[in-house]
Amino acid sequence: NKSSVDDEATIKIKVQIDKLKQILKTNERMSLGNAAWKSEQSVVSEIADKIQEILGIEPTKPAMKEEPSFTGPKINGSGVAKGKEIHVDSQWRGKSAGGCMNHLTWRWNPQIHLIVSQDDTKLCLSLIQLARIKLTSVTIYVIESTISEVGRLLWLEGKNQVIGKARFRAASKVTLDITLKKSPNPYVIIPATYDPNEELPFTLTVSADKDVSVEVVAPERDLKEERIAGEWKGLTAGGCKNHPSFVKNPQYLVTCTENTTLKVLLLQAKIDNFDAISFYWVKPKGNISGKLIGISDDEVLNKGKFGDPNECHLSLDVTPGSYVLIPCTFEPNKEASYELFIATRGKLPTIKLL
Repeated sequence: NKSSVDDEATIKIKVQIDKLKQILKTNERMSLGNAAWKSEQSVVSEIADKIQEILGIEPTKPAMKEEPSFTGPKINGSGVAKGKEIHVDSQWRGKSAGGCMNHLTWRWNPQIHLIVSQDDTKLCLSLIQLARIKLTSVTIYVIESTISEVGRLLWLEGKNQVIGKARFRAASKVTLDITLKKSPNPYVIIPATYDPNEELPFTLTVSADKDVSVEVVAPERDLKEERIAGEWKGLTAGGCKNHPSFVKNPQYLVTCTENTTLKVLLLQAKIDNFDAISFYWVKPKGNISGKLIGISDDEVLNKGKFGDPNECHLSLDVTPGSYVLIPCTFEPNKEASYELFIATRGKLPTIKLL
């Protein structure tokens, strides 16, 4: 019966199309490595062939893009490599899909440290995005770091630290040619998408005319980090120390058990054209039994610079003891949520809201 055959074929087509849609829509596809993606492509190809077979069309294989051929050492995830051509396999995923430097989240992108030991080293950096469905706009930043040790770059001291940037392009391959001088500190390479939350794997190739070293920082070698979410709201929007309401701001008791350097970063990302933000680092003279109700000038060991509505940072050399960290706006009654990040190479301090 021709009608029943047609109905059966229609059902089969619908089943195969539903499978295709399921594969194309799944969010987990972005977490797969190259090998897994090839497997997924094979499944899609087989389903497409099956649909053509049901329709009586001779199956045709889509032309597959040729995988780039690599000759130098390759780093997967984390590790160190040295040579004139080094390849790094990584991905933008979750927090590490930070977007470009228009966004405060740029600092969470994958970061690759590059050590140049000879002057006038010519390099070509190539970023290959392994997009599944649609290419996204990507770039490569090269930053001249002021930090000698390996670890995440959390902020820039000035825009002139960015010494190279590829033009944003929605292309499978983006390149940047740059000549670098010998440096005691590692350069920091940051591949980025234009917008945050664009999740996909990529390969970064570093080609040089002289030997260079490349390191992708493993979590165990990166800074330890504590994140605190808070808000200035109502009475807790106390403003800076110029105002009596300053002590109403949120206060955090920070207890350090060893000599260390703390990197403190305050971010306010929700409101543009907001009041300037900062924080005070206080060492009270007496015991800390609760929220401070009075703070003398000589108890303030350090404070961030007011000026930016979205970001303030400081590196603090601390000795064992108890301190109070007070984030604030410049003027009182300016309400917003914020995030505090405290990072260190040593043991993280204990942090408690007073």
